[in-house]
Amino acid sequence: MASEFVKSQPVTELVTVPLKADIDVEAGDHKKTLDETLATIASQPGCKSVHYGLRIEDPKFLQMAICWEKLQDHYNFEAQPYYQPFLEGVGSLLGGDISIFHVQLPSDQPFADAAAAPVTECVTTFFEPDHPNSEYDASWAKFREEGLKSAKEGSAIVGGWVVEEQEHEKVDQGKAKAFALFIGWSSVQAHMDYRQSDHFPEVIKHLRNGPKAMSMHHVAFKKV
Repeated sequence: MASEFVKSQPVTELVTVPLKADIDVEAGDHKKTLDETLATIASQPGCKSVHYGLRIEDPKFLQMAICWEKLQDHYNFEAQPYYQPFLEGVGSLLGGDISIFHVQLPSDQPFADAAAAPVTECVTTFFEPDHPNSEYDASWAKFREEGLKSAKEGSAIVGGWVVEEQEHEKVDQGKAKAFALFIGWSSVQAHMDYRQSDHFPEVIKHLRNGPKAMSMHHVAFKKV
């Protein structure tokens, strides 16, 4: 459970929704269900913004990013009497269990900056539970500074520590600390081209300094 201090801090909630096979959330009744779901979330006290989109590499997963004024606002939503019926409505779309975690982004690195781009690269890095945050904070700062200078097709780089403990098979005993980051790109191809540039090896080494594992996908986010 998050500490009282953490509960009082702004967070971005990352929700991964596995969709049923052959579900089209961009048309018909399924779109109506999704629209109602998003509208309900956006109307909650403390909800600052809601972004959503399908993963480009694997569109059977819907990605949501919900920015809350404080973590407690999300907990308050879950405590409402209408929350269970809300979940039951969402259930008609589900092809598996929903995954949720919260990220604490610095005030000068809002999620909206990265989500405003045509495509957003979403990365999660996983660490041993006892890995010092300060060590990776320094590496992250270098990655962000050098990436913003050299990635001409990149519009924003934001990131922060995940509140909840995560699980990953490549971390000792499967329990991991995680850091999530988001990079705005003009296109997926622009990201791929940057990976082939001379700048990339000197920049990515900072991001890879510490994590035991990483995951990455792209989303073309829409804002509710």
